[in-house]
Amino acid sequence: MGFSTNSKYKILFDDGYESVYNIAFPLMQKYGFIGLVFPVANYIGKMNDWDVTFASINKAKHLGSDQISTLADNGWEIGSHGLTHIPFTSLAPDELKFELQKSKKILEDIIKNEIVSITPPFSRWNKRIIDLILECGYKKIYYQPTFTKHGCNTMIPRHSVYA
Repeated sequence: MGFSTNSKYKILFDDGYESVYNIAFPLMQKYGFIGLVFPVANYIGKMNDWDVTFASINKAKHLGSDQISTLADNGWEIGSHGLTHIPFTSLAPDELKFELQKSKKILEDIIKNEIVSITPPFSRWNKRIIDLILECGYKKIYYQPTFTKHGCNTMIPRHSVYA
């Protein structure tokens, strides 16, 4: 989860866990907030096993397609957090391009609208990654400024909050 300083959205959610729909969505709706959620496209409706799970403490279900669609129908922006949650810096250019295009297509098919925002997993990126992201049609790239300084005006800083 993070807060953006250059966006109309007040609260951003990485990974697309089902708790965003079950807990955050009703609370934010009650108080008039909208959000931006970045699902991991290959894990829609599945349990997470793509990250360190601390012996199942971090094991959680991801948003399903219907939940993502409902969020979008209620004004939430849906962005991409990649296809597999693999750091973009560890992928070859052709693998990264596939990851970017496939995740975008999956999410666009769900919400019936263009996906324009992305946040690289673990906020790891470089110029080659930024160029490929833009080439694939994304217009806004959210990143954590504590990790790397940005170099283009499509980069939007965000600040993460962890339990």
